[in-house]
Amino acid sequence: MRVLERAEEPELRKAVIGALGEINSPEAAPAIARGLRDRDAEIRLAAAEALGSIGERGSVSALLDAIKDSNAEVRHAVVSALGQLADRRAVGAFAAALSDTDVEVRRAAAEAFGNLENQRVAPPELLRALNDRDAEVRHSVAHALGHIEDPDAISALVVHVRDASVEVRRAVVEALDNFDDPSVTTALRNALRDEDAEVRHAAAKALGNRNRSK
Repeated sequence: MRVLERAEEPELRKAVIGALGEINSPEAAPAIARGLRDRDAEIRLAAAEALGSIGERGSVSALLDAIKDSNAEVRHAVVSALGQLADRRAVGAFAAALSDTDVEVRRAAAEAFGNLENQRVAPPELLRALNDRDAEVRHSVAHALGHIEDPDAISALVVHVRDASVEVRRAVVEALDNFDDPSVTTALRNALRDEDAEVRHAAAKALGNRNRSK
């Protein structure tokens, strides 16, 4: 850590941060976190990536302070790091990141919601993100909504049984398997006629699960 404090050259600071991240030492996290405020974007990026690798929950506050970094790559690394930490203090930050101008940031935020435990309410931003123009974002959002199991997500998921992306349709059908509602049963029956065999298989499986539970 002393080497990092004394390093004046950006490349040296970046190398030291990378090395500290590789050894996964929680004791190094505070020193690395200071790199999130560095004037050099590459240093901030390296710091965010290292903190995600180390997984020290004490880094959450520093990462949250960096969530609006001017550099898209840094924002992506920060959201990804918070997603790896899976700390519910970051829920608001994930929700805000779903409207980021950079698609990679939005993808990381959607994936992060799928990692959270004991999150039983789907924020409005997450429901709206099911209409994101990027299919990967919609796929991760569908997965997250199935994980969260908030009944308020049912209507949004049902609409996307006909999503243009087959991967999204599969994720939506799998997510709907977690809900018990007449509209879900109708949507799953419609999915039995999907052009994709895997979607049809997922729908049949979900309907079978519902029949066995009765």
